[in-house]
Amino acid sequence: IMRLNGENIQLHGNGKIIGDKHIHTGTKGEWGMGVILAKCKNIDIYDLTIKDCWGDCIYIGTESTDVRINNCTLIDGRRQGISITSADGIYISNCRISKVQGTAPQYGIDVEPNKGDTVDNIVIENVEIYDCHGGILSNGKAKNAQIGSIILKGCKIHNCDAKYPIVLQKGDSVGVYNCYVDAEERTAILFQDLESVYARDNILVSKNKQPIKVLFCKKKKIINNNILK
Repeated sequence: IMRLNGENIQLHGNGKIIGDKHIHTGTKGEWGMGVILAKCKNIDIYDLTIKDCWGDCIYIGTESTDVRINNCTLIDGRRQGISITSADGIYISNCRISKVQGTAPQYGIDVEPNKGDTVDNIVIENVEIYDCHGGILSNGKAKNAQIGSIILKGCKIHNCDAKYPIVLQKGDSVGVYNCYVDAEERTAILFQDLESVYARDNILVSKNKQPIKVLFCKKKKIINNNILK
């Protein structure tokens, strides 16, 4: 619906950006974005509601830098709430993301560089994700793709039905601090194929024998996490 391609742009207000998910006449494709950022620098998006998109509510790509998304409500995206595919310096804060469902991966936030792309310096803070298939996903699996640093702070994830509400895979450094994840019978967080993992002071509601699963990570520090059965 809106394509941003430039520098020093602010997109804000008390309005709504509404897609056509519920009246879309086709059944294929997933590129109906609410807002797409391409080769953007120094962008602020705040105080908006974006909903009912055929693809993602917000898509950040094509080497975008210094993007801040604050106090936005993202509802009923078909593919993702927010996708980050080619970017450096993204700060997402105080947002509410709900009802993402329709076509995979169906996560609130997906950090997933495309072939040959890089994503680095991502901070996600005080974001609530609920009633989605999954919460937060990162994966640098594409050929010659790279994920640098990702930090999650003070996020809340509940009422998601994916196998892992938080999945962080194939990257350099990830940190998860002071987050709340209600995983019910499942593992709350999966760390896999990462150079460095730090998880501290999280509250995880999980009856699984492995509330936190760490696979093939070189450095790991898991401390002071509160597991509620």
